[in-house]
Amino acid sequence: MVTLEDVAKRAGVSRMTVSAVLNRNLTHVRVSRATQQRVLQAATELNYFPNAIARSLRKKRTGIIGFYGGLGYLNASLPFYAEIIGGLQRGCDLHRLDLLVHGTFPRRSVKDIYAELVDGRLDGLVVHTSADDPLVTLLAKSHLPVVAIADAIESLPSVVVDDFIGGKLQAEHLAGRGHSQVLYRASDRPLISACLRYDGFMECAQNYRMKVTTWRGLENIANDAKAVDAFCEVLKSCQATAVVCWNDMSALDTLMICHDRGMNVPGDVAVMGYDGIRTMGSLFHRLTTIKAPWFDVASRAIALLVEQIESKDENLQKEVVLPVELVCGDTT
Repeated sequence: MVTLEDVAKRAGVSRMTVSAVLNRNLTHVRVSRATQQRVLQAATELNYFPNAIARSLRKKRTGIIGFYGGLGYLNASLPFYAEIIGGLQRGCDLHRLDLLVHGTFPRRSVKDIYAELVDGRLDGLVVHTSADDPLVTLLAKSHLPVVAIADAIESLPSVVVDDFIGGKLQAEHLAGRGHSQVLYRASDRPLISACLRYDGFMECAQNYRMKVTTWRGLENIANDAKAVDAFCEVLKSCQATAVVCWNDMSALDTLMICHDRGMNVPGDVAVMGYDGIRTMGSLFHRLTTIKAPWFDVASRAIALLVEQIESKDENLQKEVVLPVELVCGDTT
């Protein structure tokens, strides 16, 4: 590997001069333009590149932002994670940073994961996990700047969408369509975002005297005959004319079930989702949903993280909430 000493020898100058020229640190070191050109030419001829490790030690920065998804296997082919990762990459590009995605592996202890995240390779970390993740407590007390996304965590700065209002928008839309009996497909995971959507929906539904039956289960059951039978039995018994889902994955799963069981949408039953990711769709319908700007959430998280890294101010914004909007399709 070519070193500063090699460049200095080729240019006929000191190592300090080479360092000043290549790092553009000419405030305290006077170097003529001719000498600067000689150093740059020597570096080019030797194909010299700065040592990233040495540079990070000098600047006390690595230029790397990490992303940790503690909610299970991070499948980048899923539209939600694709939007999140795309937004993180966009945010890093704007600030000339690199993104390092950390996986979750079975049988790894919390201490092992924590040690990896705070071992000095990261300038900051974006996390998408639940508030009861034991790793959160450790990260909140660490020296590492951390920002949570999608699901707010009280002990960390967070960037989220207005899930409570999103839930209310779902209820208002269905009430406006004349639905008085609804089946709500809720998340089987204790996510803050899912709880807020549910609470917003239920508060508004009560105002409209809407009867709501809650069904909790996996996002995808269309290929599980027993689960589908159980779902359809609940749908029939509660006499719901609409199924409102906590996310688009569940809504698309519901559309598939309706299609397979010969139910007309929205004639026999209306279906509504939450996420509004453009890449998600159905062969049969344009889903009515709540659009959440996940790409912007992730990009804004990087900006907030950079503020946290560069500022010593402890009064930085603790929570950023981005608005959501109703997108009407043909499923309601």
